[in-house]
Amino acid sequence: RDRLRFFAMATCDDPELLGHFLSFYEKRGVRFAEPGRAKLVLHPGVNASDPAHRRTDALVRAVFERGHAANVDTERRFSSDVKRSHANAFLRSLPPDALLMSPDLDEFHDAPSSLIAAVAERHGGFVLGHMVDRAAFDWKLRSTRASIPLWTQYPRRCAATAERFHGANAK
Repeated sequence: RDRLRFFAMATCDDPELLGHFLSFYEKRGVRFAEPGRAKLVLHPGVNASDPAHRRTDALVRAVFERGHAANVDTERRFSSDVKRSHANAFLRSLPPDALLMSPDLDEFHDAPSSLIAAVAERHGGFVLGHMVDRAAFDWKLRSTRASIPLWTQYPRRCAATAERFHGANAK
């Protein structure tokens, strides 16, 4: 856990999903409040007149605590290039032996922390896993709710995107 660092770029428009996301990774050892251990880039930045953005801001400030100023940035634009630029800047700031976890907002990487370092050493610094899609019990796509555990909202494990990506579900 001491080598673990975290990078993500997330929208300010979905504080409910962001809350589940940050809680999930905090329970897996990400130390959001410690300056330099994590970087969260919020886009398009907090608009104080938008209720969802205000909830996002309050949530992020509570989770990041004293590390907020150093660990949270905003970005007006979103694209793969912009995200990559922010991720590379954070990567350059890390110690050479750091292990960087970089999930998308809808990705919940779940690997035993005791195995991560060994697998990264064996595979040139990378840990690959298989993506498993989750769906609601009735297969409907709904907005995420903050008050209900995520796995209760999406209990079905399935390969919903397997055909789209020709079975290439490794990340």
